[in-house]
Amino acid sequence: MLSTKETIKVPKVIRMIIPERIVNQYMTYCQESRFTPLSRATLLRIFSKCATSVRAPVQALDYLS
Repeated sequence: MLSTKETIKVPKVIRMIIPERIVNQYMTYCQESRFTPLSRATLLRIFSKCATSVRAPVQALDYLS
């Protein structure tokens, strides 16, 4: 949630990328946009607290039934 109380939803596809790569892409985007981001350590700490879900292929479920 932003300071304006606006919430930004991140697609699950993006969250499947390694957190370090997401932070690098975000830092690059901020440099191009001339925006001052949070520190790299803070961003990585946020990712460590926000667990991602791993989807199992539906194909594997066929073998169980």
